Amino acid sequence: MGLSSALSKWNREIFGHLFQKKKRILARIGGIQKACDRYENPFLIKLEAELIHDYESILNQENLFWKQKSRDKWLQGGDRNTKFFHLTTLVRRRKNKIEGLFDSNGNWFTDSASMKNIAVDFFTNLFSSPIAEDTRFIIPWLFPEIDQDVLNNICKPVSLLEVKDSLFAIGGLKAPGFDGFPAIFFQYHWQLYSCEISNVVNDAFRSGVIPPGLNHTIISLIPKVNGPQHMTNFRPISLCTTIYKVISKVIVAQIRPLMQHLLSPNQAYTLKSCLDAFCSLSGQTVSYEKSLIFCSPNTCKRLAYEISRTCGSPLTTDLGKYLGMPLIHSRVNKHTYDSLFDKVQSRLSSWKSKVLSMAGRLTLLQSVTYSIPIYAMQTAKLPVSLCDRIDKLNRDFLWGDSNENKKVHLVGWETVCQPKKLGGLGIKKTADMNQAMLAKASWRLFQHDSGLWASIYSEKYLKNCCITGDNYLPPPDCSSTWRSISYGAVMLRKNLKWRVGDGKKIKFWYDYWLLPTALINFALPSATINDNATICEFWDETGWDALLLASVVPSDLVSLIINVPTGFDGCGNDVLIWNATSNGCFSVKSAYDSMLDINGPCNPH
Repeated sequence: MGLSSALSKWNREIFGHLFQKKKRILARIGGIQKACDRYENPFLIKLEAELIHDYESILNQENLFWKQKSRDKWLQGGDRNTKFFHLTTLVRRRKNKIEGLFDSNGNWFTDSASMKNIAVDFFTNLFSSPIAEDTRFIIPWLFPEIDQDVLNNICKPVSLLEVKDSLFAIGGLKAPGFDGFPAIFFQYHWQLYSCEISNVVNDAFRSGVIPPGLNHTIISLIPKVNGPQHMTNFRPISLCTTIYKVISKVIVAQIRPLMQHLLSPNQAYTLKSCLDAFCSLSGQTVSYEKSLIFCSPNTCKRLAYEISRTCGSPLTTDLGKYLGMPLIHSRVNKHTYDSLFDKVQSRLSSWKSKVLSMAGRLTLLQSVTYSIPIYAMQTAKLPVSLCDRIDKLNRDFLWGDSNENKKVHLVGWETVCQPKKLGGLGIKKTADMNQAMLAKASWRLFQHDSGLWASIYSEKYLKNCCITGDNYLPPPDCSSTWRSISYGAVMLRKNLKWRVGDGKKIKFWYDYWLLPTALINFALPSATINDNATICEFWDETGWDALLLASVVPSDLVSLIINVPTGFDGCGNDVLIWNATSNGCFSVKSAYDSMLDINGPCNPH
């Protein structure tokens, strides 16, 4: 309470009301400028400069004020636009406003007191349980044991760096908790409060108890649908204090490296057992009415009905979405991912183009609209028509087009999508970005990723073959996800190059290890060609055999070849690397750039 009173006094006497202060300073600046029109006064000129400085400071504070209220994270700075933030705040407030609620008896209420009672009663009934006895029991077989050395490492005091990393991983202007302090306050004053924050975190880990007040939480209701009218239409989220979030993130960071050990590939039975145990201990139960059962179209209708009746959950032909992605149980068509287009369109409302400068519209395109389809792009080849629609939406928004007012597009879209160093604006084409993202999945398979997903796909589709093979084609009856990954592998194939090791795998004439094409195309007419010859066959005790090379390829190629280091102790095996980066490791950026021919020609493979 003491801190609350002090902050109220500071706000009233020092910080003041932004809009009143802004109005007063503008009036004073106007008066000074009128006086200076009649006669020159050094004192007034100096006072005007000071007031203008104060006015700039108030504009920055006002900008931050509306930015916090608008909850827009995409604009990081450099474009002070309180009008945009103000309109965003109004739209967000109107969207989230609860006009009224139905109670459990179907009665409609619009007054605040009744709606509060409906919410309290709903959650009280939801989280109450009539358990009369303690049914706890030990389940030693649920998770594998952790080595004592690993446990000792986890139990070490939390370092100051761990605390700092966890704090700065929190969005600065994320909604604050009960105390009202957002993370940006502690981040900005880290040098002042670092030791105190670290002590609080370590005390919590040593005692196993969260200090009083830190776990006070505000429950906020997020609408699941537009115009919510029932409590079931809301998703409750907890607004925790910043220090509580820091403690949680430290725990997550310590447990994350152990997850591969704790969760085995055949964990489904264990998870089911965990769910049963949780229900038994907590008194909560699975909502079978909200659950759905999907049966293959080949399943007998009578059998499907019996399954539904036994489980107590209705049958469905569409399981909807999981983690924002549609669950595919039929062929992908141009309407499968329409929700992505709708999301992008909703973020590019016509009013935003009217209140943002072109630089602001470009920033919105690059940081928001491209983040929406990225998740889907990692595992799904989006229909070409959808990519074209998203590109058109971005194109129209960039130039300020609307349904009522069409604008002239002064520069072609191909030029706009070029990198800035080539005269473009760096906007990425949706289809090309999609293929670059899918190439990342194929690269992970090529690198023998340890994930369960990679093991399943390798066993199902890559027995006795390689996804980067010249003649590889996905099976005609494969899943849409595998067909998409194979589409990304086409790009991967074009940018792979051999790194010379012991020279025992690379075929001298047909593999791409020196030029963007095979050396067989440059063989001398008199050369004797062994199709299976490896490059180590062109080495002698000292390195490359220059005389042998000169007898099979032109002299200019001989000069290039002898500059390639030959095998030496510890050089390892020949290995395929990603040719579009200097370190040979794949990156989505380099994959996208390779399609624009930024990093030089692709290496066909």
